[in-house]
Amino acid sequence: MLDVAEILGGVRTGTATGGSISTLVDTYRTEPAEYWKGGTLFLLSGNSIGLATRVLAFSENTLTITAVAADKALAATNLYAVAPPAYPYDVMQIAIQRALDEIGYASTYDESILVTASTNTYTIPTGKTGILRVEVATSTTAPYSYQINNYWQENNGYLYFDPNKAPSTVGMKIRIWYRTPHTDLIAYTTVISGDLDLEWLKWLAVVNVYRDTLSKISKDDPILIDLMNQAMAKERELHERHRHKSNYLYTIDPKYGRY
Repeated sequence: MLDVAEILGGVRTGTATGGSISTLVDTYRTEPAEYWKGGTLFLLSGNSIGLATRVLAFSENTLTITAVAADKALAATNLYAVAPPAYPYDVMQIAIQRALDEIGYASTYDESILVTASTNTYTIPTGKTGILRVEVATSTTAPYSYQINNYWQENNGYLYFDPNKAPSTVGMKIRIWYRTPHTDLIAYTTVISGDLDLEWLKWLAVVNVYRDTLSKISKDDPILIDLMNQAMAKERELHERHRHKSNYLYTIDPKYGRY
């Protein structure tokens, strides 16, 4: 969200000179009263590092936010960034969620299947269909030293290995990679999948913010239209890069001709 806010503009950074469970004080903030009201505060260090929250009020160098737990109280020396209210917390959150929905799926893996003796066919765990890649461990301890196995196919909930290429060391993990819908952004602590190209994701989110703003404020604002067109060009460039990256990561199976 901070990356999106920085692209949209107006973000300022600073170091707190004081704070509490519901305030951040910075005596070097000189903006007029309520300048940051409705904006978003990001904590970059201290007990609340990683916090992203709405600014409820601003006056006399003090940002008022929704109260945090006592052990997360803001304090002097905390580094922070604050984004203006032009693009509020909710707008950025929804824009990122829409971007995740547009991207569709993230890749993840399951390694619950274990090699059994003289077995060519394994039941795929429920909900793990659409396999992209299969890897077999060569060690019983982390990091397991996985190696790709290209001699398999998926059919009707089962993973079939070529009889001459099936894993044979009993007890080794079989790791299957598959795509799954991304977790919804219910809270600021939601982790975004590292499988996604985050550069692409944030620029797609920026495009969504501009679209939302144009639909609400002015559909013919030349500055906003120009900014959105620039963001769309950047998003298309990164989308293409991500497509090539995905094709590289999930190698084509030489036997079955699939990713």
